[in-house]
Amino acid sequence: MPFILIKNNIKLMLRNKIILVVMAVLPVIIIALLSNVFGDLLSGDYSASDFTCGYQIEEGSDYNDFKEQLEDVLDENGITLKSYDYDYCDYEDGFNNGEFDVIVKIGKESYTIYRDENKLTEAAIAEYIFSNYFEQHNNQVNIMTQMFEQGLAELKDNNSTVKSEKIDADKVPDAINYYGIVYVIFFSWCTPIVTAVVISSERVNRITKRFNISPMSRRSFYLGKLIPSVCAGIVLTAISMLVSTLVFDIQWGNYLQTIAVLVLQIIACNALGIVIFYLFNNNAISIALLWMMYMFFGLVGGTFATYMYSGMSETVLRFSPIYYENRTLIEFATKGMSEYRDTCIFYLVAIFLVCTLIGMLLMNKRMESEV
Repeated sequence: MPFILIKNNIKLMLRNKIILVVMAVLPVIIIALLSNVFGDLLSGDYSASDFTCGYQIEEGSDYNDFKEQLEDVLDENGITLKSYDYDYCDYEDGFNNGEFDVIVKIGKESYTIYRDENKLTEAAIAEYIFSNYFEQHNNQVNIMTQMFEQGLAELKDNNSTVKSEKIDADKVPDAINYYGIVYVIFFSWCTPIVTAVVISSERVNRITKRFNISPMSRRSFYLGKLIPSVCAGIVLTAISMLVSTLVFDIQWGNYLQTIAVLVLQIIACNALGIVIFYLFNNNAISIALLWMMYMFFGLVGGTFATYMYSGMSETVLRFSPIYYENRTLIEFATKGMSEYRDTCIFYLVAIFLVCTLIGMLLMNKRMESEV
């Protein structure tokens, strides 16, 4: 094992303290900014509590005989039905004084829902319940009328019932937790940038030629770069993760699996970074290409726009390993488990294996060319 090489490369990385500080602190700053700017987007309450519905029933309407049934249906759904006897021009007063959240005017053959612009959720719920109730009621009346006309049954009242069910949907994280997690992930993908210091030092000091005459194997030479890069990435990610957790009280959910995924991701992205550095043999081009690649992964994967509200197709999302990692760690935080975990791990392992193979081939070729 190339312990001396690993130690020397770690020392080289530690020399550029500015990059290390920026990589550790920048995620915390961005988390603070974005969580404040987009806090309302993720923290908004889209559910509705119990509310009051005002109603008017036109004189002579058949629905007037079923008012008690309608009251029972609405009561089961947390809606209080209250008579409203004012004219149309006074509806606004009913909203402004807080007496009603929704007002329904029931005619002989139709009904109209008047809604407050600040109570759109309540209006949607009321519209759903009323439309279902009247549809069921009209269907039953028509069936019973036909059966009565055919002498098959006596015409009598039937209680139509409409009930709502609460579905345990996935919990949406608040802005602090969402951006706290995704930006720790994003900047951990950027940690291979610190490897540029080692690559640059090798070229300046012609270290590669020296290793050609040493007994060190090509695998040891590769590990001498990968291991320090991974160690630096783990330390930088751990610092940003710890600081953001202490400052913003970010909830990571399943800590063991979260840490395991992050470590695997750091190994994979550093293997990818080594491939890019040796492929182009130019630090500026390599860093620019890595940055553009991570920007694409982040744009598609929910770093800059939340993946919950993304309009991109599933086919496009599959191109971003950050998408699977974001979903996995966000669901760890909100549910304690994730259906995307196995896909995420497979993706990261595949990146590591493929990039390790290509990286060693490129390194061997580069060393042979400098003999």
